Amino acid sequence: MTEVEIKEGPELDLAVALAVGDEPGLPFSIARAERGEEGFTYKQYSADLNAAFAAAEQVGLFEDGSYSCLLRSRATPSGNQWQVCRDIHHKFIVVGAGESPALAICAAILKLKLKGKQPHETTTRH
Repeated sequence: MTEVEIKEGPELDLAVALAVGDEPGLPFSIARAERGEEGFTYKQYSADLNAAFAAAEQVGLFEDGSYSCLLRSRATPSGNQWQVCRDIHHKFIVVGAGESPALAICAAILKLKLKGKQPHETTTRH
């Protein structure tokens, strides 16, 4: 399965906010948020590791008994990649990947929450 490349920015931040139920003020405008206009700001999940971990905590991404994921860095042919993985019977199953830890967490949240699937149904083996 080919992973979709995700990029840091307001579109990804808004998608994560909606996935975790942390909706920004409405009406929402990405252009106005990028300019930092009052009332149109939101957490920068894709750039801020603390915000990404807070979102992961909201959905139970790293908790036992929920998704039970871990975060790791792994060398790939195209360079270093951060991955959010599940350990299923001693095999790491990737549920999200990105160029930074925050992007990997965002990818995992979107894959698991927006698609409404369980981690074992949405993953690839690496």
